[in-house]
Amino acid sequence: MRRIQVLGFEMRDWTVRESLHLTGEYLNNGILNVVYFYSLETLAAAEHSEELQNCLENADITIPATPDVLKEAGNAGRGREQETEKNLYLKGLLRILSRNRNRVFLIADDPEKVRNLKGSLCSLQPDLDISGTGILDDPQNEEGIINEINEMIPDVIFVMLSSSAQGRFTETQRSKINAKLLLAVTEDILHFSEDGTKKSTGLFECLRKRLFGDTTE
Repeated sequence: MRRIQVLGFEMRDWTVRESLHLTGEYLNNGILNVVYFYSLETLAAAEHSEELQNCLENADITIPATPDVLKEAGNAGRGREQETEKNLYLKGLLRILSRNRNRVFLIADDPEKVRNLKGSLCSLQPDLDISGTGILDDPQNEEGIINEINEMIPDVIFVMLSSSAQGRFTETQRSKINAKLLLAVTEDILHFSEDGTKKSTGLFECLRKRLFGDTTE
């Protein structure tokens, strides 16, 4: 593990091999661990959210969602950029979950995003056991989602919400969730080519979306 500077934040950075080794331990240590995928947009949002900053600091592993994060850091090395570009952590994780027959629960803030998340994960690992899904479009629904999770007791939870909602949910509900691993992911993980290679959004695109909104269909 080493530390990198991205948009003024000091972030911990692991190689894929290190991250997958730790993840294997997390699936067997009896407590909930958090793996947090972050983008440039996540860090831009964290500038104005102490809760999101704390969430990133308290995550057990932080994973760059796109190679742009590492390019912005400038000193991560081409090898790490290629690992991120090729989506190697996510691919390796899904193989582990499939081999272990781990049960997976998905959370997003609308039904279409849940379908997209499920489709993307299953395109990388068709035999992934997705045992349940939940829609979290209002913070008042969090208790119901937590109850559903704790009744099902899945092994792994994928959460894909807006940056601020994701930080709040992960930070405030972490201690209440009965599971082995929570992965806080961004929509960037849905954007990859047929071979699983990530499509880069870029710093300019990140800033454009923050200033003008997402104008693509």
